[in-house]
Amino acid sequence: NVIRSLIEKNKFIDRQIPSHLFEIKETFEGLLGHMELVNLFRNIPKMASLGMLEDIAPEASKVIDHVRNSDEVIRQKVPPTVIFVAQRRYELNKSKKWVINQNVVKALHAA
Repeated sequence: NVIRSLIEKNKFIDRQIPSHLFEIKETFEGLLGHMELVNLFRNIPKMASLGMLEDIAPEASKVIDHVRNSDEVIRQKVPPTVIFVAQRRYELNKSKKWVINQNVVKALHAA
């Protein structure tokens, strides 16, 4: 909780956070409120491997809301290739580290 509250309080972005902290769920929880969408899409597989995108996870609905926000996707100029790569990496789940949430899949397809 300390990591999450520090990130939220100081509005740290991913480049300001040591890389080893991205192995901790609380890091992404702190970033979710103000993370750029390009970075959100790129980190979907990592968040899934931390259990944040499971059906029962409260963070899953936040991620889905961000992904479905087409106005924000356009405003932040998220390249279609970034969305496509996130979708493919999440769906393929090569390492079998997470259970695929169909709501996330639908949101990625809609983006």
